[in-house]
Amino acid sequence: MEENNACQKLAGLAAQIAAPNQYLSPTDFILLLGEQSAGIRRGLPGLSDLGRGGQFRPFVGIAVSSVIFGSKLTVWLSENVRRDSARSPDGR
Repeated sequence: MEENNACQKLAGLAAQIAAPNQYLSPTDFILLLGEQSAGIRRGLPGLSDLGRGGQFRPFVGIAVSSVIFGSKLTVWLSENVRRDSARSPDGR
């Protein structure tokens, strides 16, 4: 049996969050996933969390940022503040 990789771990955590909370809004689900997987706090403290690295933070951070700022501002922040290449997964 293969060892769990980061994607499998994130999917497992998402399932653990979703199962008992089936009535969570998509926004609340993403924010809770961000908190539990990447330590992205809600509110103003979470803004500094979005800039730090970590195992899940690149993917979940983009999702949380999209919920907070919208997709256009998230793309701009990714490319201009985080310096993600437009061709990278985060830049796309």
